[in-house]
Amino acid sequence: MKIYFFLSSYLIILQNNWFANTQTCTSFPYVPGPTPAPNFPQKYSTRVEVNQLEDDATYEMRAYYDYSKKKAALDLKENNIWKRLIFNYETDEIYLLTSRPTFDVPLVPPPDEQPLYETSCETYSLKENLSLNYYFGYSGITYLYPKSANTFFRFEPNSRSYEGEDNVRGILCDVYVGCQYNEATKANYTIRHYFSKPNITFPGNNNTFPRVILRAKYSGMALKSDGSLKKFTNTFDYHEFRLDFDRDDVFQTPGRVYCENRKKVGVKPPVINGNLKFSEEIVSKGIISHITNIEFDAQLQIVRYETRDRFGNNSEISFDKYPHIFVNDFTIGVSYIKNKHTGRCTIQTLDPFAFASDSNFTQAMLDSGNGYAIRSKSAESLLELDLDYIFTGQRTIDGITSDIFIAKSDISKGISIVNEYVFSPQNFTTQTVGQREKNIPKRLAKKSLTSDFSSVSTFYNFETNEINIRNFDVTNCYADDSIISFKIVLKPRSDIYLQILRRINLNKVLPRKIYVALGNLTGEISLRFSIPRVTLTDDGYVYVRSSILPGPEPLKLFKLFPNKLLTSTGFTYSSNVQSAEACALKCLASTQCLSFDYSNSSKGCYLNKKHYSNGTFSTFTTTYDHYSRNSLLYVKFSEKYIVWSDMSLKFNNNRTSIETEVTDFENHTYPIVLDAVSIEEVKKDENRFGSTFYLSKYNLKKPNFRYKKNNDDLYIKTNIDDCAKKCTEEIGSPCNSFHFCFLTSECLLNKNVIDDESSDFEQNDYCDIYEKDSLSHYSFFKTKATINPNDKKIKSVPSPNECATKCDNELDIHCRSFNYCPNTRECYLSDRHLIDGSIESSSNLLCDHYSRKYISDFSYIDTNEIPLSGEIVFKDMINIDVCSFECINADGFNCKSFDYCPDSKTCILNSGQKPIESAMQINQKDKCAHYRREYFFATSSKSGSSDSSKSVLAALSIIFGLLSVVIGGIASILLIKKYGPKSL
Repeated sequence: MKIYFFLSSYLIILQNNWFANTQTCTSFPYVPGPTPAPNFPQKYSTRVEVNQLEDDATYEMRAYYDYSKKKAALDLKENNIWKRLIFNYETDEIYLLTSRPTFDVPLVPPPDEQPLYETSCETYSLKENLSLNYYFGYSGITYLYPKSANTFFRFEPNSRSYEGEDNVRGILCDVYVGCQYNEATKANYTIRHYFSKPNITFPGNNNTFPRVILRAKYSGMALKSDGSLKKFTNTFDYHEFRLDFDRDDVFQTPGRVYCENRKKVGVKPPVINGNLKFSEEIVSKGIISHITNIEFDAQLQIVRYETRDRFGNNSEISFDKYPHIFVNDFTIGVSYIKNKHTGRCTIQTLDPFAFASDSNFTQAMLDSGNGYAIRSKSAESLLELDLDYIFTGQRTIDGITSDIFIAKSDISKGISIVNEYVFSPQNFTTQTVGQREKNIPKRLAKKSLTSDFSSVSTFYNFETNEINIRNFDVTNCYADDSIISFKIVLKPRSDIYLQILRRINLNKVLPRKIYVALGNLTGEISLRFSIPRVTLTDDGYVYVRSSILPGPEPLKLFKLFPNKLLTSTGFTYSSNVQSAEACALKCLASTQCLSFDYSNSSKGCYLNKKHYSNGTFSTFTTTYDHYSRNSLLYVKFSEKYIVWSDMSLKFNNNRTSIETEVTDFENHTYPIVLDAVSIEEVKKDENRFGSTFYLSKYNLKKPNFRYKKNNDDLYIKTNIDDCAKKCTEEIGSPCNSFHFCFLTSECLLNKNVIDDESSDFEQNDYCDIYEKDSLSHYSFFKTKATINPNDKKIKSVPSPNECATKCDNELDIHCRSFNYCPNTRECYLSDRHLIDGSIESSSNLLCDHYSRKYISDFSYIDTNEIPLSGEIVFKDMINIDVCSFECINADGFNCKSFDYCPDSKTCILNSGQKPIESAMQINQKDKCAHYRREYFFATSSKSGSSDSSKSVLAALSIIFGLLSVVIGGIASILLIKKYGPKSL
C-alpha cells in the first residue's frame, strides 16, 4: 500500500514519485535579521493548509507535537478520507488510522473518545518507514525521540538568511530563506519561512515565542519517473498556531480502535484472582440490562447474581416479568432460581451458556452430541481479562483519569471482537466496606469487527474481599419438612482461643469456616447445608445452627442423551434397578462414577468411569439412555439421612474438631481449634437459637426481618446473648423485643410486641426479630393451687404461655397472676399477685401458679442523679424486681413510688409520687430510675388481713424449696418482718 502525504516545512511532495532536481537550490549568504530571532517551540498544535500551485490541489492537515512527552500526531484530510498518524517513540511504532465520513452522522457523539465513523488502524515501524516518519523525524537508536522543532522545520541558525518583509493574509512578516537537503529524496530545495513581526500580537504569542510561523513555501524541480523535470511550488499556511494545547487524547488511538500488529509492551492490566463482588450494567443497541450483586467464589465454585433479563419464552419461569436471584453451583451443574417478587424457587440443570459458565464448547458441538462439561470460569475469564491486552494510554472516564487497555479475540471463524477495558489507576483508591480497592475495572466496551454488534458494560460496587456466604443460602428452595435442622455445640480448646473468638464478628467470620468444615467432614461440597448461624455464649461455648438440605432431584445432576450407550463397559452393573433416579443415586454415591447408562425395559444400570466428553458413544440404540454428570468434578451426593447419620457419629464421638483461622477487627489473623461437644437434631418448630439463660427467655418471632430504626429505640453493637441480656435488664423504657443482625452485630431494642400487621419492620436476610416470652415476667410456683371462685376462668387454653398472654391483654380486671391447669387446659386470671388464702376454694385442681412480677404495677418516669437518702432506704438490693416487691409489700407504709440505683444497688421507697429529701446532709449520690405506682393499694396493717400476698409468697417459696414434702394444701404462714426507716 502506497501512502502519499502533503506535509509541511522541508517536505517534498512524493505524489507521482517525482523528486527534486539537485541543481535547483544554491546557498544564500547569512543575514541575521531583526531581533529577537524567531524560534520554534517544543510543544504546539496548528492547522495547516497545503496548496500545490502547478497541480491546482489543496489539502488540509492538523499537527500536534510535544517533545518532552515524546509524542506527535498528524491529521490529514484527502479525497474525503480522514487519516491520522500517531507517532509512538517509546515503542518505535506509527499508527495509521483511516476513516471515511458518511452522511450517517450520530446525533450524539459516541462516548469514550470513539471516532464518529468506522475506523481502521495499521501499525508501521517508525525507524524503518521513511515515507511516514519524515515529518517529525526521529533521533536515537534504542530510545527514540522526535527531532526538535527547529530541526524538522529546517530552521536551524546556520542554514537560514533574512530576506526581507512580506505580507501574509494582511499581516506583515519577516521572511527567512534557506537551501535545504531532504534525506528521503536525496535532493536540495529552496524553503522560505514567514514569521510575524515582533510587534504583532495575536493568540499563540507568548513571552518565550513572541513570533509565530504563518507560512512556509517550498520550490524546486521534480524528477518524474519518466526522467523528465517538473517545476513545483508548494505553500503551507499555518492557522491557529497554539503553544498551550493540552490534549493527550490526540496521541492515543481512539476508543475501541484496534491496531493490527501493535506491540504488547508497557503497562499490563491488573491481575484479579479469587473472589469477586460487583454489579454490571450492560448497554447494547439501546437496550439496558443489569446483572447486579454478583458474587463469585472461586473456592466453592459458586456464582450468585440478580437479573431480570429475558432468557426465553419456553422457560418454566417468565424471566421477562420478574427480577430473579440465581445461585449457580458449578460443582454439580445446578442453578437455584428465586423469583424476587413471588418468592418461588426452582432448581434447574445449569444452562451451559449461563452467566459465568466457561464456553469451552460451541452450540454446534452441543447439537452434534460431542462432549462438553459445565464448568465455572475463573475470575480472570469472568471479567474477560484472559486476553492479550495492550495499554493505549489514559483517558478521563467519569471524571477519573483511567488506564485504557485493548485486545482482539477471534471467538470463532470469521468473527472477531475488540475489547476495550477501562481501569481506575493505581494511585486512585476506591473505598469499600472494610477494604480499599485500587486498579479496579470500571468499563468494558466490546465491538465486533465483522457485524454491527457492540456493547458497553459498566462495573460498580467492585470488591475482591471475602464473599458473604449467606447470599449462597438456598434453604428456601426446599420445603420445611424436607430438611434436617441441627444444632452443634463446640468448645474452644483453650482460653486463648476463647479470647480470640470474643475479638471477632462471629457471624461474619465463622459461618464460611464452619460451612467448609461441614463439607470437608461429610464430603458434601455442594450446597447441601444451610449457611450456619453462630453464637458465643457467656459460658464459653459456640452454638452452631444449620440444616441438611435434601439437594436437587438426582437426574438434575446429569445430562440426558436418549438412545445412546457408551461403548466402554461400565465398571459396575446392577440389575432390577427400578428407575433412572435410582441408578443416578448409585452413581452419585460412588467415588468413581461420572456417568451411567440405564435401560427402562430391562431395568439394567451401568455405572461408568468415563464421561461422554471423553468417552465414545455406541451406535443408535432403543434400549439404553445415557446420563453424564453436568460437571466433571467428582462431588459426593448422599441422601440427607445418610449425611445426618455420618455427622452424628463424628460430632458425638468427642474426637472431632474444627481447625481454622480467623481475622479480628484489626485485621490480625489467628489460628483457633473448636472441639465438638455434641450435635442434636432440632425440630422445625424450635425457634430459639442458642441456650443461654437470657436468650432462652425470647422467641424468634420474625426470622429474616429487622425493625426500622426509630428515635426511641436503643441501638448497640454486641453479640446476641448480650443483646437479650440488655433487653431483659433494661431500666427506663421497657424492652419487649429486639432485632439482632448477625453480620454487623447490630442489636436494636424495641418496646413493642410483634404485630404482624405493623409496618415497623422490614425484610433483611441477615437479621432476626426476637420477642420476649410471655412467661418471662412471671414467677413460677409449681404447686396445687387454690382456685378463687372470683377469678376469671378461660377454657381451652393450650399452654401457660397463652394464658400469660391473656393475662397481659386482659381489660376487665388488672391481671396480676394466673393459675394454669394443664390437665383441664383451664386458665384462671386473678387481680392479685398471689393466691388469697382467706377465700375458700371452689374446687381443688392440679394447677400451677404464675405471679406477675411486681414491677408491672409501676411506670418508669425518669432517671436522675439523687442523694442516696429517703423515707425507707435498702442497700444491696439485687435487682429492680425485688425493689418493686418491697414497695408493694411495705407494712404500715403506703409506698407510692420508688427509686432504684443499679450501680450502688440501692432501693429508696417513697410515700409520695416524688422522693422526699432527707434533712440530713448526704454526700453520696447515684443515678437512679424513678418508678411511680399506677395501681396503688394500701399495704398498712389495716389492709394486711385482706391481702396476704407477702405471707403467701414466703409460704410458696418455702414449699417450692422443699420438693420432697407432700403438699396437701396451702397453709397460711405468717412471717411478718417490720420495716422501719434506715440510715446510711
